[in-house]
Order: sequence, then C-alpha cells, then structure tokens
Amino acid sequence: MLTARSEPRPVNLGAAVSGSLGSLVRAPEHNGRHRTVARVALTLVLVWALAGTAQAAVAAPAKAKSPKVVFPIVGPATYRDDFGDPRGTRSHAGNDLVSSWRAPVVAVEAGKVTIWTSSASAGCMLYLHGASGATYLYIHLNNDLTAKRDDRGRCKPGVAYAPGLRDGQRVRQGQLIGYVGDSGDAAGLEYHLHFEYHPKGRDAVSPYRLLRRAEKLLFAAPESKLGRDAAGAATLSLVGKVVSVAPAGAEDEAAGDATGDSSGPEPPPPPASERRQQALLLTVDVTSVRLSSGGRFKVKRRVALLLPAGATLERARKNGTARLDDLVTGARVTVTTTPIELSLETQRARPGALSAARVVVRS
Repeated sequence: MLTARSEPRPVNLGAAVSGSLGSLVRAPEHNGRHRTVARVALTLVLVWALAGTAQAAVAAPAKAKSPKVVFPIVGPATYRDDFGDPRGTRSHAGNDLVSSWRAPVVAVEAGKVTIWTSSASAGCMLYLHGASGATYLYIHLNNDLTAKRDDRGRCKPGVAYAPGLRDGQRVRQGQLIGYVGDSGDAAGLEYHLHFEYHPKGRDAVSPYRLLRRAEKLLFAAPESKLGRDAAGAATLSLVGKVVSVAPAGAEDEAAGDATGDSSGPEPPPPPASERRQQALLLTVDVTSVRLSSGGRFKVKRRVALLLPAGATLERARKNGTARLDDLVTGARVTVTTTPIELSLETQRARPGALSAARVVVRS
C-alpha cells in the first residue's frame, strides 16, 4: 500500500548495449581488375562481419535464473500478483502478503540486512542484500506493542525486527528477521508485508513467481546467543490431524525395486506385532506449532515425522496408553518431537527431518 517513499531505492545501473552493421561505404567502381578486387574485398568484409555477429550471439550470457528462496512469512499468508497496480500517483512495486499480526518474517536467502526507519510511508522496513546479488525489501513491519494498533512500539528489535538483529548483520536463509505489522502508510489496513524483489539490485520486478516456488517453513526463532542456547535443547509440539502411518523408507524401497536393484523373491511382510517395533513415518496435517524455548505459530503444513519404536503413545481423555491402531486418519493428535537444533533443515521439516518422542491422541 506504498504511495511514496523517501528511502533510497535500488537503481538499475545497467545499460543495454547493442550494435548493428551499418551501410558499407565503397569507393567509386572502375572497370577491369580494380572492380574485381573491390568485390572480393567487400565479400570478405561481409563474411567477417557475419562471423563476428554469430560469435557474439553464441557468447551471449544465458538469462539469469531466479534464486532458490524460502517463503518470507512463517504461517498462513494470502497474496496475489498486484505488482504494477495503481497506488496513488505511483504503481505498486511489490506484492502485499496478508497475514496475522506479528507473524514471523524470515530471510528468504542468506545475506546482509540494512535496517531503515526514516520513511514515513514505509514505516519499519529493512533491506536484505542476498548472496545471489538480489535485493529484497521488507516493508510495513510491526510497530505495535498490542493487537490494538497502538503504534507505541517503534522500529526496534523485539518489536519490528528480530531480537538482537543489528544493522549490517549477516543472516542465514530462514533466519527470523522481523514481524508482520501495519507501520507507515499501511496503518489501519490489513496486517501485511509489502515484499519487493530487485534482481541484481536493479529495478523491481514482480516477486509473484518467486513466491509461488518458495518453500514454506514450519517455524522460526530468534538467533541471538540466548535464542541459540535455548533452542539447542528445544522441542516442538505439533497439533493437527493424522493423515497416515506407514513404514519409514517405504517409498525409497519401492523406488529401489523399480530399478531392479532387488534380488531374489520378495520376502513376506512381517507380522503386525513386529511392524509396530519398526520405525514408522507419521504424517500429520499440522495447524499449530509451539517451540518449548518460546514461540507459537499458526501454520498449515503437512509434516511427516519419524515414529520410532520407543516413542510414547498416550490417550488424552482416558489417561492411558494408546495403541498404534488409534492413529487412524483424522485422529486429532499432539506430537512432541525429540530435541532439535535450530537450523534450516528442521525449519523445512521435510519427511523424516523431525522425530516424534511422544504422541497424545485426543480423539
């Protein structure tokens, strides 16, 4: 919802350079041998010019690929490609990602941050100068102390920016850098993040395709020294509904069989009692996440966790031991993980990256 800015903007310093073969100027032609020599010379010039053009075409650099990024917000967010939409006398230079108040905002790629607080229209914002050479703008970060839009928080760490974040600090991909808000000229509007993408630091282009391909993270946490120390022994509590329970690595085994790597007849499946002693993969549609060292997140993520034989299964209502058969599709569960390290791998929560220590069946 940005209409005007006083902050410095990335400028396209590149200039397109093109060349063309102009008309060839020839001396007046004469009869005889001089005319023949002139024609041969002209032919050689044309051949040389065409060869140079072909060589330049072959040597032309390929179009730069978009960097692989993670989604800038942890949790649900809605957006459309509103790049270029009218905004007063200007056009919209990014996409507005509508989310909840203080939803975590993360670095889409590794890089260095520049904190900017002096723009009345942008409010609390920062630049992320990515390792790929791209620059990203995060605008309208939070400046409220409460959900009543009090505007009393100012643009400072712990309110607009992640606790301990410093101007000029280098950050890793997925690191918490701020919180969604409505500062600047977005005051009173839906809480959202105005996100801009400047390839190679040049003029803004629509980030929509980049965002559509971005991987969404399960959680984020401050990376100050205190945050790292606390998260080193932290666990996650995931609330959601069971999708399935299957043997861990079943998909890999099936892929191996398809390539003909297996030899001999296929062995019979183990009895049910033995299968329950094997490591399984518990897939859950997660709706909320709580980090034991601090932080709650509303999410919409399907997560596949390892369910080792030693994991505890409990019933919430009967205060008794649950069975594997209770983990039916649609059953409401709370899954507590084994201790995790704060890393991009655990934030991505790809299949098998997290391991369940305790599962409480609630229905």
